[in-house]
Amino acid sequence: MTNVTRLLTSVFAVAAVAGFGDAASADTKTTLVVSIRGLDNPYHANYKVGAEALGKALALPVDTLSTEANSQKGISDIKAEVAALLNFKAATAG
Repeated sequence: MTNVTRLLTSVFAVAAVAGFGDAASADTKTTLVVSIRGLDNPYHANYKVGAEALGKALALPVDTLSTEANSQKGISDIKAEVAALLNFKAATAG
């Protein structure tokens, strides 16, 4: 299994858990999110390339989060993504 295949499999699994099955629903906003250490390292930058390829194939937007080697920043950025999704769902409910 190539690195790109592993990445795409991992990103797809995360998307499925995060509600990819609801992508056709008008009130659900699905975004693929990849959190990486940084874009300055070509190895890590390939994760962004793979996520963008998957996003293009699935016609979904992709957000790339760079932790800049700071775990707390990474957690904070992911929490912000989840909060944005919850705010979107709350605004479109009902």
